[in-house]
Order: sequence, then C-alpha cells, then structure tokens
Amino acid sequence: MALRRSATNLRPVASSSSRKSRIRVPGSANHCQAAFARRPVRRVQGPIVLGAVGVSLSLHGWFSSGLEFTIGWPALAGTPLIGTVVLLIVVALTLRTAGRPRGAWTAIVGAVVMVPVAALAISSLPDGPLFSAPAPVVVAFSALPAVIGWLLPEKRVSRWFNGPEAAHHDDEAWLRRLDGVLRGAYGLSPRQAQAHVEEARAHLAASGGEAHEQFGPPQVYALRLADGPGASRRESRRKLRSGLLFLPVVAIALSEVIDDPDPGSLSTWVLPPAALLWAWFLWGHHRDTRSS
Repeated sequence: MALRRSATNLRPVASSSSRKSRIRVPGSANHCQAAFARRPVRRVQGPIVLGAVGVSLSLHGWFSSGLEFTIGWPALAGTPLIGTVVLLIVVALTLRTAGRPRGAWTAIVGAVVMVPVAALAISSLPDGPLFSAPAPVVVAFSALPAVIGWLLPEKRVSRWFNGPEAAHHDDEAWLRRLDGVLRGAYGLSPRQAQAHVEEARAHLAASGGEAHEQFGPPQVYALRLADGPGASRRESRRKLRSGLLFLPVVAIALSEVIDDPDPGSLSTWVLPPAALLWAWFLWGHHRDTRSS
C-alpha cells in the first residue's frame, strides 16, 4: 500500500526534450531566413533626421536672410565638426540596432568629446565673410543625408555594422549578440531580453549543441522572439524616440519666432503649424505605446 501511495505521488521529471519544446527553436534555417528577409523595409532614420534638421535650418535662414547665405570661417569649419558629432550619434544608434552595445557606447563617447572640440574651434576662428552661396544650393546640400538615408535600407546598413561572426562557435558571444539585438533593434526591456537569453542558455546546457546550430543567426532568432504581443507598441516607441530627436530644433525655431515675430516672414507662418504637426505625430505614437 505504501508503495502504491508513493507511486501515485511521483511527479514526472521534465526531460530535455520537454524543455526543448518550450524553446522557440526554428523549424528550419531556410524558413527563418525567409521570415527575416520578409521584414518590412526600414529606412536608416538617423541620416533622415539629420537631413530634415538641416533642411529646416536652411529654410529658416532662407526665409529670414534672403536668397544668399554669407559663409565665414566659423560656419565653414563648424559645419563638418557638428556633422561629425551627428554622424557619431547615428553610428551609435546603428550599432545599438545591430546588437553591439559596446561599439555604440564608444561612438557616444566620441560624440561627447567632439562637442567641446567643435565649440572651441568655432569660437576661436575669426569672423568675417569668405564667400556667399545661393540658399537653394544650401538647402539641397542639407537634404543629401536624408536622401542617402531613404535610399539605404536599415537591413543593409545593419549588416555593415554586424562585425565578425564570432558567434558561430562562441555561445556566449552569440548570447550577448542576441541580448543586444533584442534590446537595440526590437526595443525589449533588459529584463525581457535577459529572460530570453537565460532560456536559450538553459536549452543549450540541456542539449549540448552550439547556439548557431540550434537557433541560427542571433538576428534571425531575435526576430522570431520579438514577433509577438507588444511588437506594435515597441515599434511605436521606437518611432516616438526618433521623433523626439527634432525637439532641440523645434524649440530653437519656435523661440526665435516667439521672441521676434515678423508678420512679413514666411517662417512666422510656417514654423508654428509645422511644430503642431510634429507634436501630433508624437502624440499619435505615444498613444499607440499605451494602447493594449
């Protein structure tokens, strides 16, 4: 009788095969690669934002100063220096999306260091005009980053920043890349990303296989994990953060209009509606992030 009672109290021990069933192991590498390739085309938002900011400032200068821009040493030297700062920020965002947080932080540190360098160079150069340039040419030149960002899909640029495929035979490198891609490209919280990483690590410990053989490339597996509930909210949060990059430009432009309103200036009539449109854009994405 005691033996029968003890037998009824036994609980089945989870085998390695049952643990595997809880892990999202791809059915086939080709299937996951095809799903990865069918992702909606995303554009590189950093250059697009940079170009939009440049066009906005150029148009503001055009409306306020006329058809000719007078360019001196501060503008001639400051423009590439400030552009370098913005480029480093764009590189940092791209590296973060590619799942390389260390490289992203390196680029951010470089941008922070370049800010006082640019300020010192601009303040130390002598004033005075060097030459003038037509305003439409300056606007067109400012739009080049946006055109480049629109023509380059984010997927192609991310491949440039993926770095060496050390994760092929190094499980820890593969898991670190998975954590970085989940957080950087798909907006998962550190807790959610770490939970997926620990789940994959437990599966590898139980199966004894290599991560690349079991799950495929970390970018593909991250897409499989992120494609589920909350994906649309994370995408809206991503767009909201990108839109907030315009905040300094909008604040500066509106402050100039408010401090010195000129009824005869086109910027007085264009900038406030543009700011309202920008705010409506942000509010829509903010509302989407809070929707169930």
